[in-house]
Amino acid sequence: MPHGVNLMPIEMEFPFWDMICDMNIPIVAQRQLHYLTRGVHQAAQRLGAQLQQMVQVSIYWSGIRPFVVLHSAMNQIDLERLKTWFGLNVRPANSVEVSILAGTHIHGAPPAGQAYQMPILIDDDLMQEHHVWVSGGDPAFWVALTPRNLVRVTGGYVAHLKRPNYLQLVGGTGHTAKRR
Repeated sequence: MPHGVNLMPIEMEFPFWDMICDMNIPIVAQRQLHYLTRGVHQAAQRLGAQLQQMVQVSIYWSGIRPFVVLHSAMNQIDLERLKTWFGLNVRPANSVEVSILAGTHIHGAPPAGQAYQMPILIDDDLMQEHHVWVSGGDPAFWVALTPRNLVRVTGGYVAHLKRPNYLQLVGGTGHTAKRR
């Protein structure tokens, strides 16, 4: 691994981590979990992070072209907004397609550096966080970056992509009160 950090017991390739190091992107933190995670919800628990800080990597198809959407695990993506971006019908990639396109386990898909180069869209909600956690290319390897540095390393386009939640549709704030 770059920077003389050997977090893994065996030698593995992490193209996204290499991109971070090659571009001298500062990181907030990095964590090697002792167990593989099955998605961002479980990773958030193990990292002690808020769910809105967790970057979910979703892959979609627009016609014959795949693309990546990075969004908060709290949000669902509005397919109509994606259709507006690409001008074609959009569908989510299935788990086999995600594994092939990302070149990694479905729960460890990195936000960039996939086996197949794809355009990247970033939901603007992520930009509100102090830092966000992304998979480094393995379900047990996680990196925290500022949202601005996530945009820099991925080359993604920031856009409003989330689907409104129920409270937003009925005029609420969309935020729930914290319990004391």
